[in-house]
Amino acid sequence: MSLVDMAATQEASASAGLQVLQSLSSLQASIVSENGDNAIVKTSVALPEMFLTNGADGTENVSMMKVDGKWIPADLYNGFKIAMAEAKTNIAETDFSVDGQQMLGMTMMVSMAGTFLGPLESASTQAEFDIAVQKIMQMF
Repeated sequence: MSLVDMAATQEASASAGLQVLQSLSSLQASIVSENGDNAIVKTSVALPEMFLTNGADGTENVSMMKVDGKWIPADLYNGFKIAMAEAKTNIAETDFSVDGQQMLGMTMMVSMAGTFLGPLESASTQAEFDIAVQKIMQMF
């Protein structure tokens, strides 16, 4: 029994997913316009019947931008720029200062991590590494 036959007998959503994957083999793209680092690309795919009833026709114009010599969807590029700007703003507005009590706690955590990681780092054979792991696991 082929994968297609199995999917046809299974749940409708599994069958739909397989149909979508199969339709990707019909994907075609053509350049509508190109101006420097910007382009509009028309994509078309033979959609499964179930999608055609929802008004989709399998074609779409996608705005593209050339970034570092590679074409990517403009929405992806713009979304990344927005996300990075938000992240930079959050970092700039975050108070990373710590008081003495917090510093003591962090120092203790680093020391504990060194206690656990030291034997792992110094292991020169798999057997030594395994023994170090076993000793750590016995502590818990």
